[in-house]
Amino acid sequence: MRGAFASARRLLGLIGRAARLRMGAGIARLHAQAALLCALANAAAAATPPGTTIANVAQVSYLVAGGVRAVGASNAASIQVLAPASATLSAAFNPDIVQPGGATVATLTIANTGGAPLANGRLVLTPPAGLAIAPRDPYAVLPNGAIEIRLAQPVPPGGALPVVVDAQALRSAPAGALQLGVDLYADALPPVHGVAAITVQRPFTPAKIAFLAQDPATGQLVVTNAYHAGQTVFVRVTDPDQNLDPYTAETVTVTLDVYATGDAETITLTETAPNSGVFVGSLPSAAQAQAMPNDGVLAVADNVEIRARYQDRFRQQDAVATAAMVDPFGLVFRSDTGQPVNGVRVTIVDARTGLPAQVFAPDGRTPYPATVTTGGSVRDAAGRTYAFGPGQYRFPYLKPGLYRFVVQPPAGYAFPTQKTDAFLQTLPGAPFALGVGSRGEAFRVSPGPAMHLDIPLDVQQGGLFVSKQAQQPAVGLGEAVPFAITVENASAAAAVNNAVLIDRLPRGFRYVRGSAKLDGRPIAPAISADGRTLKFALGTMGAAGSPSAKHQLWYLARIGPNAELGAATNAAWAAGTQLGLPVRSNVSQATVMVREDLMRSTGEIVGRVFVDEGGARAWGRATPGAGDDFNAPNEPGVPGVRVYLEDGRFATTDPYGFFHFRRVPLGSHVVQLDTESLPRGLRPAPMRSARFGGRAIQQIVEVGPGRVVRANFPVRIAKPPAAPVRLGHKLAPEDGAVWAELTVLRGAG
Repeated sequence: MRGAFASARRLLGLIGRAARLRMGAGIARLHAQAALLCALANAAAAATPPGTTIANVAQVSYLVAGGVRAVGASNAASIQVLAPASATLSAAFNPDIVQPGGATVATLTIANTGGAPLANGRLVLTPPAGLAIAPRDPYAVLPNGAIEIRLAQPVPPGGALPVVVDAQALRSAPAGALQLGVDLYADALPPVHGVAAITVQRPFTPAKIAFLAQDPATGQLVVTNAYHAGQTVFVRVTDPDQNLDPYTAETVTVTLDVYATGDAETITLTETAPNSGVFVGSLPSAAQAQAMPNDGVLAVADNVEIRARYQDRFRQQDAVATAAMVDPFGLVFRSDTGQPVNGVRVTIVDARTGLPAQVFAPDGRTPYPATVTTGGSVRDAAGRTYAFGPGQYRFPYLKPGLYRFVVQPPAGYAFPTQKTDAFLQTLPGAPFALGVGSRGEAFRVSPGPAMHLDIPLDVQQGGLFVSKQAQQPAVGLGEAVPFAITVENASAAAAVNNAVLIDRLPRGFRYVRGSAKLDGRPIAPAISADGRTLKFALGTMGAAGSPSAKHQLWYLARIGPNAELGAATNAAWAAGTQLGLPVRSNVSQATVMVREDLMRSTGEIVGRVFVDEGGARAWGRATPGAGDDFNAPNEPGVPGVRVYLEDGRFATTDPYGFFHFRRVPLGSHVVQLDTESLPRGLRPAPMRSARFGGRAIQQIVEVGPGRVVRANFPVRIAKPPAAPVRLGHKLAPEDGAVWAELTVLRGAG
């Protein structure tokens, strides 16, 4: 309609101007007629279906001079009724499901459903957060962040124009549906809106969280479950979901809680490397009675728990937590109820020597007892007293090394437990700190973290209890070691009939016949065919409190040549019947260290670095380059020379040129001279021996059991270099005097 009215206005203007030029008096009538004709034409176009052609002829009547009316007809005019401008817009992604960082393509299709071309068309794209788009056609970014694409050509009626846009889901894109808004604008066209939908699916990887401590020896971070007060607390989160940008080290946050002190701290963990998905952060700790949350220092105390909480920002259900102890007390507990057990003697020993370990107080310097009693108290070398709660024990500081527990439970309990960790963790009081060492195994103490191990004890069935001890901690091959065993019926309800003590010796140990004594009287055991199992018949053991309720056994075992070196453990237990039912005691273990006194598995390498002079008595009188390969007593040794083994060990020659390698493993070894340490003027000289293989600085030796192998290295005085000049000298008489003539020639010739 607006176009029709505009045409009418143009027509009125033309008629008016023409009338005014020719007939000023007829202006009003002409205007009225023209306006009427235009209004009729406009009304006809609005009611006529698209595609109809409307033809029209205009007439004008006017008065001329003398009052004569004149009528004029226009030319015939026609117009075709067009459909109003219209279009459709479709938009779709392919693929329409992507992961963060995934690429896709959006196709935007414009279809002209009107009767006129779509001119000056443009698309305005509004991308959602988390989606980056890049049209393949020229585009501009509008101030509001939208992207405008101008169509290069009109879209004809009935035609369609596809527009392709590249897109990528950002790594930070939230999971779920995203919508790309698209708007189409063109001349005489109302705005057309469209939407392209895409779904972002984040791959779910459960997060993991762990406490770490720094190894002071290597500087590396190691997993721990315990800290000392004042130590820096490190936390590691592994969550690939948070690796949003492969080129940036990103961050996550973790909350640390110490409920016992009321402290709570939030720390930021930084990705260890771009695109790793592993985040690490730290916070100092301090022994503080008063906590101030979020002050940047974690307030801790002895035997308190630190909890770390982390939640995935994209998945509320992905929340993890873990805990660590500060200066923890170990706990000895019953394996059937989880209740603490007092009165248990716990000794920590060096697993390699079997001797009590060197333990230090919390200050890391003051000596501390290696044996404690659960539920009791101990005093360190400085006089400080440490009281333990029910079932608790503590060894504050240990040097890095290999250790094990020697546990002496009270009557009625057995160590080690026969229950599984899975069962023990279902007891009241769980979780318990169980692991290697909780059952008497050797365990390693690493630098940095505090030690934390709990010890479960089984309750004895039937009341039989056995305790075995080696009365000598270390023995050599061929020596005898005494063992003492206590067998006790701790049940006051009934005697144990047909009681028998069974003792299983380590490999290479043999019972010394005639050495066993039961309560001071000789007793002979039954010995198995392999010589390792001893069976002592104890008869009837009375109820607790009676004279026959307890027996003491003592015997000797000799270490044979086939015994394995190192820690050797044997086990003893008792069995019998009580009230007609079979009963069995705990298994008691005793460990001794078997040392090698006769170098059965090693040998030694000795040798000398000497100046091979061929028998000359003094180094200074030796003939350069001469030698007979024989290390004569009067040939001088060379001090301060380094000699290496292939394993990196080295020895330095003494003032007489001798060197010595002790405890060298059996087999072939390479001994090599360090030429950099030889004094100037000496050079290596290979002996005429196949061991040298043609090399003056290296030889191969074969080490046998207990053998001392010699590896000498002769060196010789290097020949002096040729003189760079030659001097000629002549004497000649002349004029009653003697003249000297000196000639200096370059070179040796």
